[in-house]
Amino acid sequence: MIDLGLAVVLPLHCHLGFGAIVTDYLPKRKFPRVYPISKGLLIAGTGTAIYGLWSFNTKDVGICEAVSTLWNSNQDLVDNE
Repeated sequence: MIDLGLAVVLPLHCHLGFGAIVTDYLPKRKFPRVYPISKGLLIAGTGTAIYGLWSFNTKDVGICEAVSTLWNSNQDLVDNE
């Protein structure tokens, strides 16, 4: 359940942040052609990220296990020094 939550919450959090950047730095009135393109790319990128994380969770080890593996391998490197 945690992997599923992270697979949805992380891309949506990034979507909101990048959406604010697009709105602030590419206002619709100043960039009438670039604004819809950037919003469309943002939606496509968010959808791709959600699909990619879903696929990673269902066909591979999942987000939590991957982070745990990375953390433990890093700890092994530190312990060996």
